[in-house]
Amino acid sequence: MAVGVDLTLWPAPGPAPGDTAVLSRQPGGCAAAVLPVLAATDTQLVVEANPERAALLAGGVWTAWKAPAAGWPQCETAPTLSASSPDAALVAVGVDLALWPAPGPAPGDTAVLSWNPGGCAAAVLPVLAATDTALVVEAGPGLAAELAPYRWWVWPAPDGGWPSCEGTADAVGVD
Repeated sequence: MAVGVDLTLWPAPGPAPGDTAVLSRQPGGCAAAVLPVLAATDTQLVVEANPERAALLAGGVWTAWKAPAAGWPQCETAPTLSASSPDAALVAVGVDLALWPAPGPAPGDTAVLSWNPGGCAAAVLPVLAATDTALVVEAGPGLAAELAPYRWWVWPAPDGGWPSCEGTADAVGVD
């Protein structure tokens, strides 16, 4: 599987097939996984994972670094980014940032996600991480399934909020 990663902690020249990667929610944190690298780009590692590990790693952006020879401590419980919902997961959502003013979204911003530029909000969610083509957000299973397969228009949420779309269940919450 391909796993979205932040390689800031990986020494130059970066990961290569045969290296072993530590994947963690936090730089230097406990390991959600320690896996051999099969292939690598600047933003993804390809690793072999069983179904349970694949479900854990899918949809998020993980901090990754080269595993030391002595190993790395595993997380005692499944890693989560926050405790806002026990069913919430990190989801990488494809986005069009044409409506987001420069310099673009940053962690801590709140994004409106919509099918149409300036349209009603399918979701209004905090940004956990951002690239030029995706936002990482936390969402419950229903909202994650609705957001993940599509590309959305996004812009910063105004202080007064944004009207949600009618007919979508729990459109503006994490569940």
